[in-house]
Amino acid sequence: MDIKKMFGNNVKYYRYQKKYTQERFAELTNSNTTYISDIENGKYSVSFDKIAKFAEVLNVQVFELFIDNKSRVKLPRRVDMNKWQLVFIIS
Repeated sequence: MDIKKMFGNNVKYYRYQKKYTQERFAELTNSNTTYISDIENGKYSVSFDKIAKFAEVLNVQVFELFIDNKSRVKLPRRVDMNKWQLVFIIS
């Protein structure tokens, strides 16, 4: 797998785990939503400073953003955040 795509998949996975929207994650990392979307889709490389900021905000070690974890549950392409949060509240 391409390293940019792997990194993007991991950012998206951990962002969902924290229940952050792309908008909220962009705010917390001093980025914009288009940039976050492009990162998650493997379109851009990321600076070391941004990698460190992403890891800090997601509360993970930097190396965790570079692990190719094929056993992980596949995330949906689009998520209705209201419905998604409700599932976690009820569960």
